[in-house]
Amino acid sequence: MCESIDQCGSGLKPPSMYELRIPFLKKEVEDTKKDIAEHKKEWAKKGFSILFDGWRYTTIQKDIVNFRVNSPKDSVFIGSMDISEFVNDANLLYKVLDNIVEEVGKENVTQVATDNASNYVKAGKKMRVLSIYISDVLIKYFF
Repeated sequence: MCESIDQCGSGLKPPSMYELRIPFLKKEVEDTKKDIAEHKKEWAKKGFSILFDGWRYTTIQKDIVNFRVNSPKDSVFIGSMDISEFVNDANLLYKVLDNIVEEVGKENVTQVATDNASNYVKAGKKMRVLSIYISDVLIKYFF
């Protein structure tokens, strides 16, 4: 990167803080939305798995869960959430997991995978009871 910058010469004007924060960021957000829209087309054809990965950020003592969708096309990061307030409450954790399933489209979910922490296992058992029907075929959440 530094060599490329050097090749432009000393007259290269770097982007301003405004350019980095507003127009460049907006463009990246739009590009990301377009990319996810392409993935969603693939999800509708072949289905996908939802992956929940909980971890502890020890420096600031926060419990975080990351959400990803994995399909034959690729794996896509959907988001993350600070669950420190309810990490030990399986009912609230279940609601978070269920909301993500609803958000990405439960009609194409083939499985949901989480880590094996006891709170996720309890939430998973609750989801397993609420199995979903897709094209008249019962698909269960697997944990």
